[in-house]
Amino acid sequence: MINNYKVNSIDVIGINKYRIGKRNQNVKCFDLENGSYVNISKLKKDSLSIKCSSCGKYISINWGTRYEYKKYVCNHCRTIGENNPFFGKKHTIELKNRLSKERKGIWYVGKDNPMYGIPCYYKMSEVEKEKWKKKISTAFKNKSEDEWKLIKQKISDSQKRLMEQDIVKYKELKSKAGKISISKHKKYEINTLEKIVYDYLYKNQYNFDYCAIMGNGDKNYQFDFIIHKKRILIEIDGDYWHGNPDFYNINGSDGKRKLNNIQLSNIKNDREKDIFAKEHNFKLIRIWETDVNNNNYKKIIKENCL
Repeated sequence: MINNYKVNSIDVIGINKYRIGKRNQNVKCFDLENGSYVNISKLKKDSLSIKCSSCGKYISINWGTRYEYKKYVCNHCRTIGENNPFFGKKHTIELKNRLSKERKGIWYVGKDNPMYGIPCYYKMSEVEKEKWKKKISTAFKNKSEDEWKLIKQKISDSQKRLMEQDIVKYKELKSKAGKISISKHKKYEINTLEKIVYDYLYKNQYNFDYCAIMGNGDKNYQFDFIIHKKRILIEIDGDYWHGNPDFYNINGSDGKRKLNNIQLSNIKNDREKDIFAKEHNFKLIRIWETDVNNNNYKKIIKENCL
């Protein structure tokens, strides 16, 4: 294989043809690390990921034969170095002056730009990222009257009226709309494990919602389910992505696998969510993938939601 693949977080070790199905035809399949194989043409959406040959990250893809014959490079890496169409090119002084004049008062140009002098986000340290976020927040909160006038030109009449009547309420509604937009992002579409729990909660008439976005002003957190009256949050954690301690640990000892950087980052975020839930008087229930597969999730929900 030219590229490295994963199917539902399981490594692919080869591509072969097997006689399967009613017609007993030769079908191209992925050989998986666990000894099984899966029909490539029957792969479910978002189940297949491919490793970028440049940065090493795994990217979700829909299978195509083009991935068999050439090294895969992700969209981000395609814009770096010689892959960037602007590599080695420079704008003329005349063009820079013209763009600066056209965008003055509309765009943040030069030192007024929150990103001025800041390195690429991917190369920032955690301290630099926090400073950048605060700078961005300050830049867009403290807009002048002229800047708000420019914004008003691009919004509907009803929004203009609300802005003129009560600017504070307008900002609150925009913030709420932003959170709703985040919740509808593809990243937060319900997956197979969450669908099983969703069906159980719905069948047993729990007063719940899927995908609750909550924050403390500086950072927003997404929780899989919220049971309103009982102030309970439920998280469905994949064994791989969240580093189930039954299978993973920090140094790969005791027959377990070593946690990677992605897992460590997710575990850190999970701890922040635990603290946020506790500070805001919510009970947070974490259900592992193995609990869902073994039907233990029903018992966990019943015990914690009585």
